[in-house]
Amino acid sequence: MSATHQQSQHPDLEAFADGWKGATGFACGFANKQQQFFRWPDQRPQLEAWVCAQNNRQSAYVGWCLFSEPSRAADRASVLPGILIDLDLASGNHAKKNYAPSATDALVVLRQTALPEPSRIISSGGGLYLHYLFDEPLILAEQADRARAAAVTEGVTAIIRNALRTQGWALDNVSDLARITRPVGSRNWKYDDLRVVELVSETQERLTVADYEMLIGAGAHRRTAERTSATSAVEVERKGGEFALIEKHCGFVRRLAETPQDVSEPEWYAVATLAAHCEDGEDGFHRLSALDSARYREDDTAAKLRHARKVKPRTCFDIETSLGSSACTRCPFKAADMVSPYKLAFGDNKLLELQAQYVLSAQTDSYHPVSGDMPALPAISFNNHFAHRLERIHSLFIHDARSPKVIGTDYVAGDQRLIIQRPDGTAVLNEWRPGGLEARDGSTEVIDEHFALLLPKHQERDWVLDYLAHLLQHPAVKIKHAIMLIGEPGVGKSFINDLLTGLFGEQNVKVDDAAIHASDYKRALGNKQVLIIEEMATSSKWEVTNALKPWFTSEKVVANEKYIRAHEVRSPRGIFIHTNHAVPAVFEPGERRNAVFRIDAPARDQAYYDRLFRMGAQQFSAFKARLLQRDISEWSPNARPPVTEAKTEIIEASRTPVAADIQELLRTDRIRKDLVTVQEAVALLAHPLSSAGGPSSSKVTKGLQELGARKLQKTKLSNGSTVDLWAVRNTQRWLSATHAERKAHYEGVVGPSGIVLGLVEETARLQNV
Repeated sequence: MSATHQQSQHPDLEAFADGWKGATGFACGFANKQQQFFRWPDQRPQLEAWVCAQNNRQSAYVGWCLFSEPSRAADRASVLPGILIDLDLASGNHAKKNYAPSATDALVVLRQTALPEPSRIISSGGGLYLHYLFDEPLILAEQADRARAAAVTEGVTAIIRNALRTQGWALDNVSDLARITRPVGSRNWKYDDLRVVELVSETQERLTVADYEMLIGAGAHRRTAERTSATSAVEVERKGGEFALIEKHCGFVRRLAETPQDVSEPEWYAVATLAAHCEDGEDGFHRLSALDSARYREDDTAAKLRHARKVKPRTCFDIETSLGSSACTRCPFKAADMVSPYKLAFGDNKLLELQAQYVLSAQTDSYHPVSGDMPALPAISFNNHFAHRLERIHSLFIHDARSPKVIGTDYVAGDQRLIIQRPDGTAVLNEWRPGGLEARDGSTEVIDEHFALLLPKHQERDWVLDYLAHLLQHPAVKIKHAIMLIGEPGVGKSFINDLLTGLFGEQNVKVDDAAIHASDYKRALGNKQVLIIEEMATSSKWEVTNALKPWFTSEKVVANEKYIRAHEVRSPRGIFIHTNHAVPAVFEPGERRNAVFRIDAPARDQAYYDRLFRMGAQQFSAFKARLLQRDISEWSPNARPPVTEAKTEIIEASRTPVAADIQELLRTDRIRKDLVTVQEAVALLAHPLSSAGGPSSSKVTKGLQELGARKLQKTKLSNGSTVDLWAVRNTQRWLSATHAERKAHYEGVVGPSGIVLGLVEETARLQNV
């Protein structure tokens, strides 16, 4: 018989004896839905014999608690040794599959919480048993004791459940006082192969019930945070450190000084775990606690610190997941190599001031201000700008673990996180900033009146309002076309700029009034929610229009920035173009990147605009509320924008001379059929008195393409010749037509003179003039 099999025949109850510590009561043995009770410790040998006998043929369990009488009812539990966590793993035989993949994965996540290392870690064969033992068992003499025990057990369970949930893993409800567990050395009969319950690790870590009550705080009322990469639990670096640095640079701790009356007891205790390990922590924590004069008691505060010295400093992960700290959402130190705010206590104050304000992007080797109100600084500029504070500041920054560093930047509108962790473990700086006026109900009469003035057609006005509503309701979704407003100066287009700034916040709106869109350095146009182009550059219209195409339709574009490497940015979610020019851009037929609206209304008197900019601005919040409530279920950000008269005029004006001439032939029915050859079009375009012979075949080919004509397969005519036909009308029909259909349509009806009527007849007539 193997050693492992021998071990499986001798379940060990020493773990239970160690937890109960001489307490008396009834111990419960459980197997195959049957339970039996034994007086503890008098009948320990009988319980051991019973467990061994059951273990030879089926799984045997022992109750976690002792009971006041032979009943496993929760209200009969009399001795609680600590908190038992039964943690299933995906490798086990379970109905659910969304458990932690392995014991290592689960323990890495749990070590980021405020909980101490489990007193025992036991492998059950399909998961883990975690024993968080009290320094002394909790005697449950009264109902209040059982309520306290249940609360502590549920609270610790909630911390673990929420930590696992950040990774998408489950923890079943295992917090009742009637819980049973497998003894070490017993066999897990749930599996066909031999699996023995084994002790993985054991420590002498024991906390009091009061310590756990400090740790758990609000128990199950915890929110789940984002998925984060696994890191080990924080260790106390060395004795000392300045709590004043934590207080200054940690947003969670800083909140205590700003609004002490709103800080919960669990939050106070979390800060105590940071202060307790710092040289100036005791004085600092008393000073902060005293700010809440209504609740401050010197002896209570001292007790918190005594308890806090027994545990490790609270981790950032736990502060965010267990306590739901909103300050963590926009903390730049989430991009630093630090597990706990405690690490700030050992930083350099001058360097920490910059670390709290700037994030270094490896993609561009530049420093991005957390505030977002200034452009990024190249490393050399950062060095020079702050040289008066510290020498070699860039070198100090890149070598300090507290420095926020990201692989690059992104712009995820609507996502409150400053630092976004990618699935691959890298982090990016989110350049979107919460902004814009708060929505609230109210009148929008003045704004409605102005929109009716600019866009009197209901269909066009509703489309623009849907566009605005989509930007607000789906801030991260790219709208793949722009709004172009064409109108004379002074009609009130600039009011739209003010409105957009009020809706989305100045930091999320870029107004290009310096023709940046026509320059080589377009980085400033990216990573914005809304781009407003004040006037399209009219020189080199074709080049400018083509250069802007990816900004209108692509999710991301590569952009240049002076003195910084070219890098990828997210294109604006919506684009508005204001122009005074009738033809501000070059549009190809079928253009789908712009919705063009011409403003024909004349400028109003000054009193109108005084009222508009004064009262209209006061209605921005109400207008925002209305847009957020607007039904846009039928509107799509990917659909083709409306083809307005203004857009059609730009398309017509954008055509090359040859394309315009071919369009005129079609309009006047000089090309009467749907199919034509390039040579015939050349002949039709040749002036009868000119010896030049008309435009070249290549120019005519480009003109046909510009008009959306499509070249068809070769067609063999009745006279034996083969021609390349182009469909200039009803394109889709002719792309799917048969050879016979193309031939019949092109040859048409033969006239009395023997010349084919239609296009060929017109060509022959012109050639004989």
